[in-house]
Amino acid sequence: MTKTCTKCKLPKGTTLFRKVKGYRGNRCSICKPCEKEYRASRREDKKIYDKARCDSMRDEVNKRNREYYKQNREDRVAYAAKYLAENRDEVNQRARLRYHEDLEKQGEKRAKNKELNSKQRKAWRERNKAHIQTYVKAYQRKYKARRRRIRRESGKGNAEAALRRAAVLNATPAWADIKAIEAIYKESKRITRTTGIQYHVDHIIPLVSDVVCGLHVAENLQIVTAAHNLKKSNKFNDYK
Repeated sequence: MTKTCTKCKLPKGTTLFRKVKGYRGNRCSICKPCEKEYRASRREDKKIYDKARCDSMRDEVNKRNREYYKQNREDRVAYAAKYLAENRDEVNQRARLRYHEDLEKQGEKRAKNKELNSKQRKAWRERNKAHIQTYVKAYQRKYKARRRRIRRESGKGNAEAALRRAAVLNATPAWADIKAIEAIYKESKRITRTTGIQYHVDHIIPLVSDVVCGLHVAENLQIVTAAHNLKKSNKFNDYK
């Protein structure tokens, strides 16, 4: 059987017409290719119309949805719990896929706007320098005191301090120049006050190590930044 398209005016098989109740023969009057072409030509206009309609009805729709959820909260919660229990694997799989897709999108967005984001972050830090400094100092005070309290209450801090003192005493020979050692520690504090950067006195050869144990003497001490000292720890490597 054939049917003539009202748009292109060509006779075509009925299978090329979409099924629609109420039309002659229960088939649309426009063939599928013409309908597809028409929809493609109207796609941008439809997007603009749909967006304008959505914006105009957003508050009303949200209000209606909130009221419906409030009236049917128990039913919705029960349905969601039942669905999750029956389809847990499927829900978890969808969540994992969505999570990885979001990660990829974020990575692409960051790579695309890397330079712009860097400029924006730098500008924000410049505008809020005083706020950042105040926040960092408050954070450090709060959590430094908390860490000290936890270590004190657990006894871990006292034990570590006792072990450290014992190691220093055992590693300090009788001929060590105590004044020279004190001078190095005073110089470390002076540099910290002058620069505003935390400096530590480090043992070049660690006092306690699996490889070798050094002495607590002036010749085995060096003044380094706190970050460098913490990174070195008690390793006997080239951290000079």
